Amino acid sequence: MKINIIISSAFAFILFLLQAETYSQSNIENILNEISKNNKSIIANTQLQESRKLEFQTGQSLHNPFIEVTNIFGQSDDNGSQLELKLIQSFDFPTSYSKRNKVSDLKIQQTNFEKQIMRREILLDAKLTCIELIYLNKKRIQMLKRIETAVSLLNLYQTKLEKGEGNILDVNKSKINLLNLKTDLVLIENEIEVMNEGLTELNAGNKIIFADTAYPVTPVIPQFEILENEIELNDPAIKSLQQDKLISQSQVELSKSLSLPKFEVGYYYLGLQDRKYNGIHFGISIPLWENNYRTDFHRSKTLYSNLEIEAHRNEHLYEIKKLYGKYETLKEAMTGYREILESSDNDDILNKALVAGEITSINYFLESNYLFNSIDKFLELEKEYHMVIAELYKNRL
Repeated sequence: MKINIIISSAFAFILFLLQAETYSQSNIENILNEISKNNKSIIANTQLQESRKLEFQTGQSLHNPFIEVTNIFGQSDDNGSQLELKLIQSFDFPTSYSKRNKVSDLKIQQTNFEKQIMRREILLDAKLTCIELIYLNKKRIQMLKRIETAVSLLNLYQTKLEKGEGNILDVNKSKINLLNLKTDLVLIENEIEVMNEGLTELNAGNKIIFADTAYPVTPVIPQFEILENEIELNDPAIKSLQQDKLISQSQVELSKSLSLPKFEVGYYYLGLQDRKYNGIHFGISIPLWENNYRTDFHRSKTLYSNLEIEAHRNEHLYEIKKLYGKYETLKEAMTGYREILESSDNDDILNKALVAGEITSINYFLESNYLFNSIDKFLELEKEYHMVIAELYKNRL
C-alpha cells in the first residue's frame, strides 16, 4: 500500500495549490516602492523634468538693458571732445508677459504627466515580472513534488523488479519520466533566475529575490463602461496630450501679443565741450515681417493636438476592449478548470487501479500527465489573468 500513500500525497498537493488563497497579500507593493526609489531611469527622468522646468522659466523677464557710450575726440577749438551716452530698455507689448507666463506654467505642469508616464511603464514592467515569477515559483514547487513522487515510483518498480514481480520496461519508463521532470525543473529555475536578475536590474543593481507564490489582491472589476471611463480619467498619456492642446491654444494668444508693437524707452545724454544735453529715448517697432505665420503655425498645431487626442482615445478604447475581453475569457476559463480539477477524483481512481493491477504503468503515466497538463494550463491561465488586470490598472501604479 506504499504506492497508495505516495500518489495520494502528490495529487493532494496539486489540489492544495488550486485551493490556495490566490488573493492573499504579496510583497509586490514593497518591491515596486523600492524600484520607484532606486530605478536609474526614473531618477534620471525626474532630473530631466526638473531641468526642463527651469528651461521653461527662462526668458520670462524683460530683455536686458542696453548701454551705449560713445566718446569722440576732436581737435577743433569750437567743439573739442564729445561724449554720448544711451541707456535703453526694450520690452514687448505688456500683455505678452502674462501670456508667456501662462505658456510656461502649462509646460511645467506637463512635465508631471511625462514623469508619471515614464514611472508607470517601468513599474508595470516590474509588476508583470513579479507576476511571472509567482507563476514560475508555483510551477517549481509542483515540479519538486512531482519529482518526489517519480522517485518513489521508480524505487517501487525497482523493488518489484528485484522481487520478480515487475519488469524492466516499467523501470525504464519511470527513469525517463523522472529525467523529464528534472529537466523541466532546471528550465524553470533558470527562468526564475533570469526574472530575478531583471528585477535587480530595474532596482539599480540592488539584489531582489522574489519567492512569493501568492498573487496580489485583485480589485473588483466593474462593467466595461465604468472601467473605461476610470482609465481615461486617470491616464497620464491623455492628460499630456490635452496639456499639449492647452499649450498650443495659449501659444496662439501669445503669438498674437508678440505681433503687436515692441517698445523702447531710455535715457540719452550728450556732452560737448561747453554744453550738455539730457533727453528721453523712445522707440517703437512696426510689426511687419518678424512674426509672419507664427499664429497660423500654432493654430495648425492646435488642430493637430485635437486630432492626436481623438486618435489616442480611439486607440485606447479598443486596447481596453481587447484587454477587457481577454479578462472575461480568462476568468471564465479559470472557473471551469478550477471546478473540474477541485471536484475530480482521478487521483484516487488512478491510485486504486494501479495498485489493483487494472492499468499498466504506461496508462498511469499517460493519465497522470494528462492531469498534470491540465493543472499547468490552469496555472498559466491564472498568470495571464493577473497580467491582464495589471495592464488594466497600470494607471494606479
